Amino acid sequence: MREVISVHVGQAGVQIGNACWELYTIEHGLSPDGRLVEGFPSSNDDGFSTFFSETSSGKHVPWSLYIDLEPNVIDEVWTGTTGVSSTLRLWSRVKKMLRAIVHHARVTTRLARSRLA
Repeated sequence: MREVISVHVGQAGVQIGNACWELYTIEHGLSPDGRLVEGFPSSNDDGFSTFFSETSSGKHVPWSLYIDLEPNVIDEVWTGTTGVSSTLRLWSRVKKMLRAIVHHARVTTRLARSRLA
């Protein structure tokens, strides 16, 4: 199985990505909360699992990553109706891990420089 992760960067990228995912959810027969709409014709292709991941609660969330330094645009996605908020909650945990990695890299670089001096 293949997964496609879409990355949306900056205000325009986040807004366009949010609009695209809203369209994708409609096209794939998902309700705004990420659940399958009853009576929607389903197909047996791998396209669905390529773009969406099913959570343990049965919701489908997009394989997407939103990056912006300005929180207002991301907040619009959080409060939106596309079911992307589960992905953003995951991103907040990933962001904490990335900060720790960057901090560790900086400390390691400083130690290496001090040893060379």
